[in-house]
Amino acid sequence: MPERAVRREFQKRFGCDELGIGSLRAQTIISNLQTRGEDLAADLAVIKYPSPTVTSLVEFFRVSQIAMGRRLIELSLIY
Repeated sequence: MPERAVRREFQKRFGCDELGIGSLRAQTIISNLQTRGEDLAADLAVIKYPSPTVTSLVEFFRVSQIAMGRRLIELSLIY
């Protein structure tokens, strides 16, 4: 998954360049907020935000939830 494409698609879906685990935005996006970065990354990889018609990052990149979650952490999109 190319870095530029992941960053672009992340920003399109979540309206920010990075997302802190305890931030208000994360709480808004994830109703059942997890305490670990890996858990939040995995949730963000499959969530259809801001609407149910938006493809998730997993669907867009056609990768597993685990792979997408790891990539979000590698790129410091989740901290």
